Amino acid sequence: MGVSGLDLQAAARACLGAFNAIGMIYFYNTVKTVYNASTANWYILLQLSQFHMIFYASRTLPNFMAFPFVWISLALLLKNKHKRAISLLVFAGVTLRAELLALAGTITLATTFDNYKKLKLLIKTAAITGIAASFVTVAIDSYFWRQPFIFPELYSFLFNIVAQKNNEWGVQPFGAYFQLYLPLLLANPATLALAVFSVTRNSKLNRLIYAATAYTALYSFIGHKEWRFIVYIVPIITLAAADGVQSVPLVIPGASGQRLFKPVLAAVTGLAFIASLFKAYASSYNYPGGYALQAVNQMAPAEMPVAVYMDVFTCMTGATKFGQSNEPTWTYYKTEKEEDFREEWNKGLYDFALVSAASEPYALILNSTDSWVLRHIVIAMHGVSIDPLKQFAQQILTERSFKGYETLVDRTLTLGDSIYVYERVHSAGDISAWYCQQCRSKDPERIVAGDAGIANFM
Repeated sequence: MGVSGLDLQAAARACLGAFNAIGMIYFYNTVKTVYNASTANWYILLQLSQFHMIFYASRTLPNFMAFPFVWISLALLLKNKHKRAISLLVFAGVTLRAELLALAGTITLATTFDNYKKLKLLIKTAAITGIAASFVTVAIDSYFWRQPFIFPELYSFLFNIVAQKNNEWGVQPFGAYFQLYLPLLLANPATLALAVFSVTRNSKLNRLIYAATAYTALYSFIGHKEWRFIVYIVPIITLAAADGVQSVPLVIPGASGQRLFKPVLAAVTGLAFIASLFKAYASSYNYPGGYALQAVNQMAPAEMPVAVYMDVFTCMTGATKFGQSNEPTWTYYKTEKEEDFREEWNKGLYDFALVSAASEPYALILNSTDSWVLRHIVIAMHGVSIDPLKQFAQQILTERSFKGYETLVDRTLTLGDSIYVYERVHSAGDISAWYCQQCRSKDPERIVAGDAGIANFM
């Protein structure tokens, strides 16, 4: 039995997760050396309670492919090895995520604003590294894309920042990063408060905090905002919070208040960790595209030429290249441009369509003169309801009963139809040649995204 695409995806994610774990451990050990064991332990407790940092550490987003460089760079900054740190950030910025160049810039300015000689040295280091990294990324990407002079991060900058095409994905107010996304990433409300307190105590981390604030403010001028664009500053703020933990008891009046502070903070952090576990479980229901792709792969022989269309929503929710297990005989279409899609549609090109109710292909199928048969409905999470929690609390108070506690989490999730898997039936002969009789039930099969466990690899 050969290695499947999902096996390769699991292996890739395991490697990326390991690299990020090693980077976090290296940063933790550096904190222990530069500060002390207590600060390092509080740092790791606060960090592990943050959902996004842990959940996405193994996901093959370019932001987290760049994060191992960020961990090491931040550790080097704590050791005052600025040249190496800036070199790593610039290299990762040129090759993986361009926004790291902005972070490298704010860190350079914040750490050298009173040392012109050092500033010139870091600028020279950044320039040399940037030029070298440019040759590396162009050589590698041009080879894999089979085209001359492919420079992904330069094209991304021109497309998203200069042409402002990213605004087509939505814009948010200037303060969204500070008011919405930063508290979301930190998870624990005490973390931001402790970081601010640490700054007021003239922490030795202040310059990095200033750099992180300047970086966030700079990116706030861009209309389109996502939490992953500022995720790199989270370790800095979390470390500042951990540093602040050591100083708070010194300003709390009364011995009892001083004794209670750390146990209360530990309890709040524990609640944040539980909330992160809930988010991780709920997120397993957020990848219906992966389940839909798995289902369609089993609906026809792998050796028969088949054309599958997947809409944008399907591709954004787990339908990846790794899951296209019937290539090269099958062709998987992910056409986004309306004119190209309509041309393919009018030719009757597709045999299967994986679509969401909000997409144009779904409307075309419903109004099509061709015969389309609904084969599968993939159910996914639509939201979270607190009503079951209220009912359970009332049950405890009135009946002194914990009955149903084992299904409480599942009952808080609101599930609904998400992706429809359609088959285009050309003739009765086609359908009998493609499918066994028992697979052709009158009613479509309903698949719950999350039940089979593959979402962990999406």
